[in-house]
Amino acid sequence: MEARPRLRSGPGLRAQASGARGEDLAESYLRSLGYTILGRNFKTRSGEIDIIAKDFETTVFVEVKQRESESHGRPEDFVPPSKRRRVISAARLYAAQHRLSERPLRFDVVAIHLAGGTPDVRHYRGAFDAS
Repeated sequence: MEARPRLRSGPGLRAQASGARGEDLAESYLRSLGYTILGRNFKTRSGEIDIIAKDFETTVFVEVKQRESESHGRPEDFVPPSKRRRVISAARLYAAQHRLSERPLRFDVVAIHLAGGTPDVRHYRGAFDAS
């Protein structure tokens, strides 16, 4: 008898699917504002950038945070300094690879609260900087 591959389940995969849905919502929201989406899920050893977009001449690195409940805090509260450092590190690598050193860069957070079935999207332009 041939062994069938086991399918993984559990909170890890649910979190990934939920994260992808949040990124889809954030991407749609940013597009509605006129942003051009350059990429998603840029990964490096040091960190990951959820969405990379262009807002006129500014390259924007977007961290997406989503929560179904705010009982443990708002989604935007889950971008601690350590996460910011990882995003900044990945953004520097992306900027170097794409020759963006002379272009303005910005770090935004899109926070999505899903309670009640209707997403509440909050956009924090320039939520943190590279200094």
